[in-house]
Amino acid sequence: MSGYQPFTTTTRVLANTVSEVSAILQPGAPVSAKGGLSVSSVPAGANVFLDNNFIGISPLTLDDVSAGSHIITFKLEGHTDYSSTTQVNTGAISTVSAALSPAVQPTQKSGTVPIMVCGALAIIGLLTIRKQK
Repeated sequence: MSGYQPFTTTTRVLANTVSEVSAILQPGAPVSAKGGLSVSSVPAGANVFLDNNFIGISPLTLDDVSAGSHIITFKLEGHTDYSSTTQVNTGAISTVSAALSPAVQPTQKSGTVPIMVCGALAIIGLLTIRKQK
């Protein structure tokens, strides 16, 4: 019977009689609902998180992941984070690959505009003072 430990016994059966066998079945070890997960990234070396828990650096393979839906997140400095949901099935290995994009660096605004404005105001001020004299 599924979910129970096997039971065996020896009994004596005689002709023209009924033999009765009783057994108390013991639950078997729970069936492991585990699968595997193989993750990789380009470039390699990203921090990998499984359901927001750090699990290692890509590439890596885990053999003991609970079956079900999981969120995989890759984080690498200078690159945009990547997240994906994957389904891990009992006895199978799920694969997640990520191509990490370089992060867009915000352009720094030049400090020359304020300097030019201050310079122009200074020149206008000097010209105004000269004309008043």
